[in-house]
Amino acid sequence: MSSSKVDVLAEVPEVKPGNFTHAPASALLFNLLHFTRIVGAWTFALTTVWILWFFTPLLLLNGTFRKLNIPERYFPLEVLVKLYAKGCVTVGGLRVIVENPYAFRTPSVVVSNHLSRLDPFLTTGWTPEPVKFIMKKELVWQLPMIMGLGVILGHITIDRGSKDTAIQKMKLAAKKVKDANCNIAVYPEGTRSVTGKLQPFKKGAFHIAKDSGATIAPVLVFGTWDFWRPHTAFFRPGVIKYKFLKPIENTPEKTPDDLLREARKAMVQGLKEETFVPHDYDHVTATIPAFTWLAVFSAFVFYFFF
Repeated sequence: MSSSKVDVLAEVPEVKPGNFTHAPASALLFNLLHFTRIVGAWTFALTTVWILWFFTPLLLLNGTFRKLNIPERYFPLEVLVKLYAKGCVTVGGLRVIVENPYAFRTPSVVVSNHLSRLDPFLTTGWTPEPVKFIMKKELVWQLPMIMGLGVILGHITIDRGSKDTAIQKMKLAAKKVKDANCNIAVYPEGTRSVTGKLQPFKKGAFHIAKDSGATIAPVLVFGTWDFWRPHTAFFRPGVIKYKFLKPIENTPEKTPDDLLREARKAMVQGLKEETFVPHDYDHVTATIPAFTWLAVFSAFVFYFFF
C-alpha cells in the first residue's frame, strides 16, 4: 500500500471549536430554560413513540403501498418516525442546517462521522429517504420501548461480541438493501468519538455496499459533539449542520477497501474545507418550540383527562 493511502486512512483533521456567547447571565433563567427543553423533548419523544407503537399494525399495509408505487417516504410510519426525530431535535432547542440533500439517491449505504447521541436523530430526520440502522444488540435491552420498536420497523441489531453473528447480520443487511431497494445507515467508526475527532473506520459498511451494489452516501455532521458531549445528560441549544457529500460510485472493480478509502478521503477533505462553526443562539428563542409543545400537550391532557 502506498504512503499516500496510509496517510488518507490515518489523517485526523482538527476540530473547529464551537462559538458559545448567548447563555443567559442569570443562572436561574438558564436552568429554567434548560429544564423546560428537557421536559419538552422527553414528553414529545415518549408521546410520539407511544403513537408509533399504536400504529404498528399499519406495517401490514406496506406491501399494498409498494404495489401502488407509493414512495416509502410517504408510508405512515415512516412519516411518524421522521416527525419523531425532527421534533425531538427542534423541541430540544437545536436548529439544523442541511447542505446538498439532493445528492442523495436510493439505494445507498449512508456513512457518517459519529459525534454524539444526536447523530441518529439527524440521520433519521434529515436524510431525504427512510433509512434503516445497524445498531448494537444491547441497546434493545437498555431502551426496550424505543429500540424494540426499531426492530419491528426493520432496523437490524448486531452482536459486536460475536464475529460470526456480526458477519451474518452484515450479509442480512446487504440482502435487505438489494431486495427491498432501501437505505442502510452505518457509523463506520463503530462508536461515538470522545474527542470530537474522526476515528478509524471499520469495514462493515463497505462490505454491505459491495455485496448489495448500493452507492456510498458519505455524510458529515458538525456540532453535535459540541452540544451533547460524552457524559452529559442532555444537549444545549444551538445551530448544527448535516452535510451530504458527493456519492461514491460502487463499480464492479472496487473492493470494500477501495470504498472505505474513498469515503474516508472525501470525509477528511470535507472536514478540512468546512467553514461552518457550531454556535448557540438566544436561549429564550431556542426554548419557544418546547414552550409551544408543552402548551399543546397540556391542553390536550386537561381537555381529555380532567
